[in-house]
Amino acid sequence: MNDIRPQAKNQVMVIQPYRAHGTWVFDDPAAGLVQEPFIVGIPAMIDLLVEDIPNASQGFRLLFSADQIPGFQVSVVWLREENGGNWYRDPDTDMEGWLCPALFRYFEKAPDLLYVKAEAVDREAVVDTEVNAEIEKATQLLQEELSGAISRYRIRAAKIGIPEDAIKIAVTRTARKYAESSII
Repeated sequence: MNDIRPQAKNQVMVIQPYRAHGTWVFDDPAAGLVQEPFIVGIPAMIDLLVEDIPNASQGFRLLFSADQIPGFQVSVVWLREENGGNWYRDPDTDMEGWLCPALFRYFEKAPDLLYVKAEAVDREAVVDTEVNAEIEKATQLLQEELSGAISRYRIRAAKIGIPEDAIKIAVTRTARKYAESSII
């Protein structure tokens, strides 16, 4: 993922993390990211950052920059590179977290400092509850359909002798292709 150039040259980046699958994730179609998870220390750092934001798990605005942001809440310091990602530490709490290579969708190189600010999202600007319920129903139906299609594919592929490892890779590649494309 390091070879992917940043999508924009913005001074301040903004994403809208939310809770899914037991962790914080975010979507950024312009960067080709869907439910990109925060892992290894970062979720706990986010929990502290948003503790005063009501309903943050449903989404909040996260501003970040390599340059100081007015009203920033946290500045994290780069520690080291590992596994293509980068470790950062919050000097105020001594908490450390690893940011995966998706960081390079926003920066050419890992910044020495990242300034971070969390803000509540104007809930009136967010899709209303009825529409969200319909989206959830549609998502569940699509997941059921895809699960059935994948099950049928696995059976057919196994019958013609395709190894399970190859089947798993094919399913993963296809899911990524659809997630990254504008087919839908």
